[in-house]
Amino acid sequence: MLMNRFILVSTVVFIGVVAALKTESNSDLPSVQTVNSSPELMEVDCTYKLNKLYKKHSFDVNDLRQNERTVPRIHLSSLPKDFELNQSGCKKDTFVRVMLPLILEVNKNVLRERQLLLALQSRIAKGHSLQVFETEWIESMAEKYRVKSTDIADLLHKVDVIPPSLALAQASLESGWLMSAAARLKNSTFGHMANRKDVEGFESLYANVEAYILNLNRHNAYQDLRRLRAGMRQSGQDVCSVTLANGLKSYSERGAAYIRDIKNMIKQNDFKAFDEVALET
Repeated sequence: MLMNRFILVSTVVFIGVVAALKTESNSDLPSVQTVNSSPELMEVDCTYKLNKLYKKHSFDVNDLRQNERTVPRIHLSSLPKDFELNQSGCKKDTFVRVMLPLILEVNKNVLRERQLLLALQSRIAKGHSLQVFETEWIESMAEKYRVKSTDIADLLHKVDVIPPSLALAQASLESGWLMSAAARLKNSTFGHMANRKDVEGFESLYANVEAYILNLNRHNAYQDLRRLRAGMRQSGQDVCSVTLANGLKSYSERGAAYIRDIKNMIKQNDFKAFDEVALET
């Protein structure tokens, strides 16, 4: 279990990076702007209304696994007070519908940070100077991700996405498919601990996902996970959640047994199918 507390910082997103990289005729100075990047969170007071909402948006998990590639932007703030799931199939599908949009949203923000770092790195390599606010943004990223230097290569080792399949596997195992008291009462689905006895509480399920991904990206305990991810990036491979799971030995006192359970969760529930989906635009 995780023992550290989390301090969440605002996410910085970029504007105009893609346009700047498309043509040399335009200035290739990417812009950065500090904004509130959290999605609009929804409060749904009962499971009946939640199910109607999913039906209205045609949010079908089986379709996602087979043909549909986009996920509705339904970001729950918390689980409904009467949240109860009895049938195994329904339980797992509802779990995916709740957690997947949140995971994709956080990953989207991390990817924006990574893309901006890559754009700035490219500009430096071409001999361009950075503007003051861009240097300050890099410094804020170094602080956020606990990187001692402001070297962009060092930052890129930590600023990267976590495969949805890995996040889903850990959340399902840690929260009992959202049936745990921590998930229902504290918005905590990843086993975060405030101390040795108390589960960490979060203001929203979204904040809980942010804390999870930031933790894997910056805590010293997960250097192996980041090394495995960087190796796959460098060799041009897709980032594989089953391989990354080998870097989770410190996540649980169960060590190798925990890693085995995470891998089984990914495979048995076909979670890797969700690594290829994206949020609706």
